[in-house]
Amino acid sequence: MKITNLFLIYLLPIISPTHLITYLVKGEEKNTYKKIKGQRIKSLVNTYLGLSCLLFSLLLFWPYWSENLPLLSRIIFLIIIYFSISRVIEIFISFLLDSMDKLKNKPLEEDLKYSDRCIITLKSYLEIILNYGIIYYGLSTRYAQNIFSSKEPLISPRLDNVFEGVYFSINTISILGYGDIQPNHFSSQFFSSLEVLSGVFLFIVSFATYLTLNFTPVSNLKTKKKIKSAKIDKQLLLLQISIIFFIIIREVIEISRWL
Repeated sequence: MKITNLFLIYLLPIISPTHLITYLVKGEEKNTYKKIKGQRIKSLVNTYLGLSCLLFSLLLFWPYWSENLPLLSRIIFLIIIYFSISRVIEIFISFLLDSMDKLKNKPLEEDLKYSDRCIITLKSYLEIILNYGIIYYGLSTRYAQNIFSSKEPLISPRLDNVFEGVYFSINTISILGYGDIQPNHFSSQFFSSLEVLSGVFLFIVSFATYLTLNFTPVSNLKTKKKIKSAKIDKQLLLLQISIIFFIIIREVIEISRWL
């Protein structure tokens, strides 16, 4: 088995639980009608975007929650950060693999029209801006600084609110780089670099690919080859879910100690 497949099958669902949820909701290829699968994908994208907006709104009241409900608010904060990291990784890998497949094979429209894929790309572009803003805000906290045993804030200067995180996210993905906020730790540098790459693949590669194929004559497109979809291994699925819960519980304990 290739290293790429090992990563996609075994590690990615743990790093990105939303990737696992998306796979389960879409259903297996042979058991799901293409039209239904396309509708599920569009519904998932809208749900994730709405959820990202909701989580962003919750963080606006973070000072209030952290003061009145210190432990509960930090547990919720941890879950929000985990969700945001999960989504940005899922979006990057999904669009990377899909756009590379479409460039190579140029298949006919199946579960989704290429015009629909363009709209999904734009929505995902907005979602990763919000999610990276949440991640940057999380990295600027003393909790993140404590996790990485850093003497200095991971992002300098320390972000006062989630708006500043989104502001830095917009500057990063658009490669403006005003220099007023800087990532000065490998973790913040990693996510800022990944956001730039995500922006390139989403807007330049994926969007341009779908837009081009949308106006490509049908005679130049190919019928997609049928690929046997791997069945879900229930034991592996149970193991991955157990690891995800273990990670969350472990970090909750760490947060309680940090209080």
